[in-house]
Amino acid sequence: MNVIEEKIREITLLPYEIYTPRLDLAVGALGLEMNAVYSMLHKMQIEFSHAGEYLERGQQKDVKETLEEYEDNLQRMVRRLDKCGQTLAECAPDNENMVQKVCGFLEEYRKNLATLKGMCNQNDWEEKVMEIQKLLMRAADISYQYIKLHLGDTSYLK
Repeated sequence: MNVIEEKIREITLLPYEIYTPRLDLAVGALGLEMNAVYSMLHKMQIEFSHAGEYLERGQQKDVKETLEEYEDNLQRMVRRLDKCGQTLAECAPDNENMVQKVCGFLEEYRKNLATLKGMCNQNDWEEKVMEIQKLLMRAADISYQYIKLHLGDTSYLK
């Protein structure tokens, strides 16, 4: 089990019913944000699955432009998740354990998005198309797992 999966498991074990209404709202906002992130990552993943075909046809410029757009999208996602983290941190005095665990998950997820963003901006991106596709798929899967958890579905956890 990797670090992000451990962080999700920690969140799963938290007793949500004992936390303040303000924290419930912050966690709800994060759930909505993760849904938006998932939608965008899923769209990016589907689009980028055709990158190999474009490269074979000599359309490197189109793929590079797409990666630049993805880099901007990922930066926006990170900023919005940072805002959710700040909102959660404001709830910390009354809900320290919960905030610490959810913010720990957010930090790990941000690292995943930052890695993906960095790969979109590398000079050797053509050699890393498959790796970028895998990272897109992984990032989308993590956000999907969080959404399922947010909705109360822990069936995917073993």
